[in-house]
Amino acid sequence: MSTISSALMRRLLNLYPLDIAHSQLMRLTYPFALPEGEVKLHVKAVSGPMCFDPNTFLGRHLYFMGTYEPICLSRLRRTMKPGMVFYDIGANVGLYSILAGKLVGEGGAVHAFEPQKKLVAQLKRNIASNGLSNVNIWEAATSSEVKRDKLVQLSSTNTGQACLTHGDAEGLEQEEVSCVTLDSMVAEGKIPPCDVIKVDIEGAEHEALKGAEGILQERPPKAIFFECIDEHLGRFNSSAEELIGFLSSLGYTLEYARRGKWKAFEKERYLADGSPPDFIATMG
Repeated sequence: MSTISSALMRRLLNLYPLDIAHSQLMRLTYPFALPEGEVKLHVKAVSGPMCFDPNTFLGRHLYFMGTYEPICLSRLRRTMKPGMVFYDIGANVGLYSILAGKLVGEGGAVHAFEPQKKLVAQLKRNIASNGLSNVNIWEAATSSEVKRDKLVQLSSTNTGQACLTHGDAEGLEQEEVSCVTLDSMVAEGKIPPCDVIKVDIEGAEHEALKGAEGILQERPPKAIFFECIDEHLGRFNSSAEELIGFLSSLGYTLEYARRGKWKAFEKERYLADGSPPDFIATMG
């Protein structure tokens, strides 16, 4: 189908007001051709312009729906207050960073961590296009130790599906990146402790949070939005059970998103629900 048809479908789907059934609606878009290369469009989730590649997984959602993970973004809007500090771990092209930057205002700050050079370039343009001076971009991965490592691109159509070296990476696109720990960044005075964290880094979520254990114990963030996929966590010798147990041991209450609602985490119910990936851990 033509890109003219895809533009019409985009206008129609951008009118959809609910946080549910987005995956089902996205299936309607599969036959539609998309513009090649980068586009710059108004994205309703951030009420502002963003540049992105519509032929990536995230880009397709932004193009047609004007949002991604809407239930998480809605919860973020209710959580963030003016003056807060937000860490965006795995910032990609800046969806969460832009929204958080607008929510915290001039008195707050966002620290966006993204190791992929191509995405960092788009992230910088998106922050500038939205006139945000309170978003700080760090071209680095977060881990449990400070080091240099290889970032492996696992998918040619999902730029968000890149992770630090694991197993056999032969034949896959790679780039060398710097890895930092959040604890070391705070200890060195580069960033302040935060109020809210979002971490979505293809299985390295537990590694990043272990690198923030000092922060989590001494000045625990109010909320942590995180992806929890057992198969992905296994790349780094962790598991959903270990990550959930780690946060629970620090005093966090966990909820997961399913069909547009947040459910209190109970292992049996979570497994029965098909182990949904999107979580929030809250303190107090």
